[in-house]
Amino acid sequence: MPRSRPIILTNVTAQEREKILAGLRKYAYIQQHRENSEEFRRMFASFYFVPRNVISREDQNTFFDAMFDRPAPTDPFAFASKVQSRGANKNYFSFATKAVHTFNTNEPIYDSHVVYYLKEQIGLMLKTYYSGDTFEVNWPIIKEWYGEFLNTEECDAWVAWFDENFPDYTWISKTKKVDFIIYALGVE
Repeated sequence: MPRSRPIILTNVTAQEREKILAGLRKYAYIQQHRENSEEFRRMFASFYFVPRNVISREDQNTFFDAMFDRPAPTDPFAFASKVQSRGANKNYFSFATKAVHTFNTNEPIYDSHVVYYLKEQIGLMLKTYYSGDTFEVNWPIIKEWYGEFLNTEECDAWVAWFDENFPDYTWISKTKKVDFIIYALGVE
């Protein structure tokens, strides 16, 4: 289980910067090659489906086939239901948010790092990541937090730090910059 920690941008190590940069390279590929190709599937899976055993190959295929139906997914609940209705073994809500984010980068993603950071460091009343109705309870709270945080001076400082340290990636949305910072710096 991950442990959260306060984010202090003045204490970022070279290893933490490299962790962000490695993720940025994969993320940039995903955003610049949104097509239903084997290379896209491989890159998306290597970036988002960690650990590998969390989603079967069959369910990955179902997920990607649904992801590239038109119109592009906009609602994670509807997308997760669509994937499950096509035979996926469970409701992959976390991955559904990542599919929606791929086509609308202002949408946050849902993963354990975000949940643990927001619960332990920010004090949001979130349910434990793997409990039954977690997604339905946590998702509106997380979206509200992002909506508020993205308009703060603290967020502006995070984005300025990000842009200074990763100048080739200033085109990435504020939402994803916050996500990278939480993922790399907010959870051990």
